[in-house]
Amino acid sequence: MGVLEINSNSLPKLSKNIKSSINLGTLNLYKIDGEFPYGVFVGDKVYLLQKNGRVVKVIDNTNHLIINDKIYFSDLPRSESMFNFAIS
Repeated sequence: MGVLEINSNSLPKLSKNIKSSINLGTLNLYKIDGEFPYGVFVGDKVYLLQKNGRVVKVIDNTNHLIINDKIYFSDLPRSESMFNFAIS
């Protein structure tokens, strides 16, 4: 699993508050394999997103998803911590 930085405009349907929470490490956004390309992991739930960031389905986090990359937004502030540290 790697770290991928994308522009926040890549997911226009995802709210700025959610994007900020992802960059601060409160929420986790991952690129996943399957019918939907992204998942926001919140507690025991996963919000599956379309390519534009629109939530289309909520599932239980049963660890059956194949996670490819952790995603951050390159054009939004990002705190550096052990939870979202990436080696460049």
